[in-house]
Amino acid sequence: MSFLGRNKRTPPVFSMMMSKSLLVSGGHYNKKQKRSYFSRRLVFLLIAFMIQSMLFYSVYGLRALSLLPFSTSGQTKSLLGILLVGKSDVYTLQDWLHRHVGLFEKLVVIDGSENEWVRDLVQNYDDDTTNKNNGRVDMMKDAAVPQQQQPQRRRRIYWLSEASLNLTVVTDQSLRAPAMSILGDPVGKWIMICHADEFWVMDPRPLIDSALSRNQKVNLIRVSTLTASPLESTYHKTVQLLEEEPALLYNGSFHIQQVCNWAHHPKAPFGKFTMANGENRLVQWQEGMRWGTHKHSLVVPELFDDYVPGRIGFYVHFKMHDFSKTAMRGDGYRFANSKLRTGLHNESNTEGWMGQFLDVSFPEALKSFPPRPLEAAIQQHCKDRQFRPMCSSSLLLPWNVEARFTSLGQQDIR
Repeated sequence: MSFLGRNKRTPPVFSMMMSKSLLVSGGHYNKKQKRSYFSRRLVFLLIAFMIQSMLFYSVYGLRALSLLPFSTSGQTKSLLGILLVGKSDVYTLQDWLHRHVGLFEKLVVIDGSENEWVRDLVQNYDDDTTNKNNGRVDMMKDAAVPQQQQPQRRRRIYWLSEASLNLTVVTDQSLRAPAMSILGDPVGKWIMICHADEFWVMDPRPLIDSALSRNQKVNLIRVSTLTASPLESTYHKTVQLLEEEPALLYNGSFHIQQVCNWAHHPKAPFGKFTMANGENRLVQWQEGMRWGTHKHSLVVPELFDDYVPGRIGFYVHFKMHDFSKTAMRGDGYRFANSKLRTGLHNESNTEGWMGQFLDVSFPEALKSFPPRPLEAAIQQHCKDRQFRPMCSSSLLLPWNVEARFTSLGQQDIR
């Protein structure tokens, strides 16, 4: 086809303009007309490019730069939860319940702690989030109050003893499966995979709605982790204090947030522990979904293949939260129930961290990359463009021991 004809690279509007020019000039295409044609075409293409760019960045670019707020429908009012409690979780459980219980329509606690205080705390916990105290009681005294004398209310928290389940295979799958006897077959409901050493920073409910607004097929949510650890010096002082005054743990005076309150320097060799990990923590229950038995590392139902993942937010993971004297082996540093070998020269002297920041054993290792206060680390991560819209005042829960999520999706910071 000739240059003057209409081809794939010549838009119809320019073909028409060229034909009209040729008719006016009697069929001859002079240099002035040629320059005019190319000028008009350049202006047209420039305008089209600008419009396309504006549309693209308004939809995708600003969202990627976190300049647009998340779109939330407000449909997710409450969650279902399955919380596994181990022996070391006695140091975090009361604070965890206080902060998170308002998120749940039902919360099933699978208790493997073999601790009577944990049983009493959960069974007698004041799960009425309109109550000012909300569990902030001396359980050593109030556990003796007969349950029939307590005010009648709709139950939110359910306790199951791991020992009573008589499991032949103990995995993350088999432990969570019995919770469905209480939760039923809640197709369409979102279930949080809970751990007592993981504290949410932002309200997950509107974040779920935001993920669904971008893809209605999402049924699995991955969440980033911000690792928190104590200073070695603080750790040993706390172990000694709780050994001398164990009532501090049970009367609500001990708070994990005030002890494990340091995070990695962002450029530290072990800084990857700060945010690199993403964990499956929210799953929407589907028709035919079931827990399995053998996949211990898989925390969501094993017997389901059609997962569509999304990713939202971050939570704080208290990496070292066992303050019992028996947590330490004879060498004074090796933790009995953990792969962390804190304090061992060949394991941690180069980074100055292995579960806790070794300000006593290897102070020189911390000088190059000193740890950050945890609250400052949270604020810094909220400035990151991927988390910025999630850290709005309506979604972010203050980082203090009194703050708690409520059943209405609002925060109570008293």
